[in-house]
Amino acid sequence: MRPWVGALLFLLLSQAGKPKELFENGGFEKGLAGWRALNQSGGCWFEPDTKVKKEGQQSLRVERRTGDKIDFLKGFLELPVREGSLSVSLAYKLDKDAHLWAQVYFYDRDDKELGKGFIDLVEARKPTKNFETVRKELEIPKNAHGFGVNFLFDTPGTLWLDEFSVSVPQAKGKPPKAQKPGALQNPGFEEGLEGWLELAGGSGTLALRSDAQHKQAGKAALEIARTSPRLYPPDGVRQRLEEPGPAKRWKLSGLAQTEGGARAVLLLRACDAAGAPCECARGVFGAPDAKQEFARLEIELVLPEARERLEVELLVEGSGKARFDSLALEGK
Repeated sequence: MRPWVGALLFLLLSQAGKPKELFENGGFEKGLAGWRALNQSGGCWFEPDTKVKKEGQQSLRVERRTGDKIDFLKGFLELPVREGSLSVSLAYKLDKDAHLWAQVYFYDRDDKELGKGFIDLVEARKPTKNFETVRKELEIPKNAHGFGVNFLFDTPGTLWLDEFSVSVPQAKGKPPKAQKPGALQNPGFEEGLEGWLELAGGSGTLALRSDAQHKQAGKAALEIARTSPRLYPPDGVRQRLEEPGPAKRWKLSGLAQTEGGARAVLLLRACDAAGAPCECARGVFGAPDAKQEFARLEIELVLPEARERLEVELLVEGSGKARFDSLALEGK
């Protein structure tokens, strides 16, 4: 067996039993990227700490000195699954007088809380010598679209947060399919939106659905529809591929169709270890006031060096519908 084949098999086997992590930057390795900090009291500071940490390069130190209003740290994610359960965990450390209160919740497409509403993940006041970890498994309620966490700070004191995690537990008794590095998950949308996440910060007029009527292969295509006439911000879905492999030339292809004057966009982006975009390729399909039949759209991205992450986005610009099917991502 060649050495690289053995390394690939080891990687696939080592990843097979791991739960699927959903929350990006839960370890605060990128500071507050992806988080929303609200210093309502005027006396609360949120800063990375490289000396006091549970894992990785740093934790987040929260220091509150004064103030009557409650301060918050908030995080959100859109759920790639709509049923089953989520495993939620957090590592924390408290100094004297600090008070940690963390709540989690599910919400629907209208941002309305579902199920039991706000659920306490942890409430702690006792100082800790080392980091302590709390874990909970939560059932995903019906019609859940997203998941949120609120950290509330209401007393003077210092505490540290690290390794906040939201993951999908692996099903018992049935091992997951091994996925090759750089391979798209659910490229033909045979499993609905599994593996794809709706982009945040869009027009607010987006509608996603699995479209069996206009499929070009398999069971269904993906339909992305919106009513906003503006090109920006676009709406769509994204899939991230961590550690895609050593390839420096990537080709993304797929079938696209537009209706009502919308434009279908394929986007392929490479990012560095910190998640910062480095290179990007973009392909556009569609014409104003016309219905375009399915056609193959292909883009290529050439990298100066191998990257730690690839991002694939399927977008619709303008008012109308865009459909995608039979995607493929190849690296050389």
